[in-house]
Formats: sequence, C-alpha cells, structure tokens
Amino acid sequence: MKVRLLLMASLLAVGASARAEPETDAKHAIQAMYSYGGCVVDFSPSRTRRVLSMVPGSKEEQALLRSVTDDRCINGHGGSQYLFFEPEMLRGAIAEAILHLDQKRGTKAKMTDAPAPFAPLSPKDLEGLSTEGKSTLLVLDVAQCLVASDAQDVNALLDTDPASQEEGQAFAKLVPHLGPCIPNGRQVTLAKPRLRGALAEAVYRSAFVMAPASR
Repeated sequence: MKVRLLLMASLLAVGASARAEPETDAKHAIQAMYSYGGCVVDFSPSRTRRVLSMVPGSKEEQALLRSVTDDRCINGHGGSQYLFFEPEMLRGAIAEAILHLDQKRGTKAKMTDAPAPFAPLSPKDLEGLSTEGKSTLLVLDVAQCLVASDAQDVNALLDTDPASQEEGQAFAKLVPHLGPCIPNGRQVTLAKPRLRGALAEAVYRSAFVMAPASR
C-alpha cells in the first residue's frame, strides 16, 4: 500500500493577466475554487446543501452542481475571468462552506431541517456509477476513516486556509493515520484539495448523525 499527497489535480483557474509560476498558479486556483464555493453557498444555502444529499457522480448531483453556479461569484476585476474544476472539487468546497455556515448559525439547530446525506450504496448501485463517482466515494471512505480516528486534527486542518503553509502542516499530522484507512493492496494518489473536500463532507455527515433526531 502506498499513499501520495499532491498539491492539486484537475483544477484550473484561468484569466489572470500574467501567468504565475506553476506552484503559485496552483495555489491561486485552489483558493479561487474555495472562494467560489463559499460564494455559491452564500447565494443558495438550501440548494447547495442538497448537493451533499446526492450520490457523488450521479446525474442528479451533476445537474444540481450546474444549476447552483453563479456568475456573480466570479472575480472579473483583474483576477480570474472564469473557472474550471472537476465536480468533486466543487462538491468539497461547498461541503466546507456549509460547515462554516453551520458553525455561525449553530450546527445542531440547522441540521434538524437539513436533507439527509446519501445512504450507503449497494453493490448494484455502485455498478451504475461513473468512474469519477466511484473514485469520489473511495476518497470519502478514506476521509470518514480519518475523521473517526483523528477528528481533532481533521477539524484543525479545516480551520486553516486552503493551500497555505498551515494547511500543509495539518496534512502532515494526518499522514500517519492514512495507511490504516487505505484498502489493503491499493496505491492511492490523493490531491490535497480533493481530500480536504472529502474531509469536510465526512465531518458534515458525522454532524448530521449526531444532531437531534427531530427531522
């Protein structure tokens, strides 16, 4: 079993007036994605929350992700003119933005009227998922394992700024827990933004389970 953590994968922010160095460009892209995710949650908190009730990679999820995009959330004043990133990346940014929103409002109170996260899938359901959907579920399984084994360090990571030095240090604390969370014999390469997004969703799912059962 081997695990690698990368800065980014399949994530771009395009439109800056001059190209930056690759690592700086990647960090800008990641930060732009999280800014965008927070913005769409601010404009449509109820609709974006529904994303987490849908199976990753499903047609319903893809349609909802397209419908919550908002041009008002794109910076056209000397920054990114448009954004492109994989759906699972946006899903993760939305999950983290919803967590922060719930922290402000009071998580338990908000969870009582939230749509339930998607239930575990049967083998038959898994067969109908796209490759991307199956991959997202695998990363979410790893994230849920990490939350169960080291919730304190996961929460500390989610309190850092994306692509920051502090985030890198927080990821380093989680690395020792990654091995036991990876299925035996698997070699896994995880982009940090993708794992961070999955960790946010895993924390959200855990909070939903712990919330009052008055739904």
